[in-house]
Parts: sequence; structure tokens; C-alpha cells
Amino acid sequence: MYFVNPHNGLGSNYLIDMYGLEANSFYEDDLELKLRSLAKEFNCTPIKFQNHRFSPQGYTAVLLLKESHLSIHTWPEKDYIAIDFFSCGAIPEINFVKETIASLFKAKFVNIEKVVRGNHKQNKGN
Repeated sequence: MYFVNPHNGLGSNYLIDMYGLEANSFYEDDLELKLRSLAKEFNCTPIKFQNHRFSPQGYTAVLLLKESHLSIHTWPEKDYIAIDFFSCGAIPEINFVKETIASLFKAKFVNIEKVVRGNHKQNKGN
């Protein structure tokens, strides 16, 4: 695994979409453990966890990190989970993130978009 710096910005944000999930991927009691596992794999320090269950289904949670945050949002009825990973420090390279998440969540399809945050030169005029 390689860690890279945020490329001339204040931080980097990985936007992660997952489909083709097993039913137990949505088991809410495991999702906090999975977020904490990702934080450890990504060399981040957890600070606080907060979650909310929706009725009749769906779940959202945030794990605040010393480096920023990991959040998860589920739509079991759509076979979809979204994760946001934002870090102001060094981040794991994108292929490691994809492999780690696919393995942990047993996802058949994982798409990741990386956004550099706080780069006023790159984002000028937007």
C-alpha cells in the first residue's frame, strides 16, 4: 500500500459507490466495525462515531477522524452503498482503497472518484 499527499490541495476526498452487494453487507451492526476497519487500513485515527437508522430501511453514519471523516449511506432497496472518505493528510492510493472496500463489503462493483479539496488555483472561478 502506498500513501500519497493530497496533490497541492488541503485534502483529498474519495467518493465511493458500491453495487452488487450481499444482503449481509447492509447489516447495520457491522457497519460501524467496517468503518473502523477502513480507518485502520487507511492509517487514520477515529475520534467519534454517530449514526442514524431510517424507517423502513436505510442507514447513515459518520466516523469522525483526526484526519477528517469517513461516512456511509445505505439504500438496501437499491442494492447501493455510498462511502465518502475525506482526509487532510496522506491518503492510500486509489487501487488499494478500491480493493480494500470491495473485499470488506463483498461488492461486485466499486467505483471511486477522487476530488482534491481546497485547491483554489484548480477550482478558480467555480
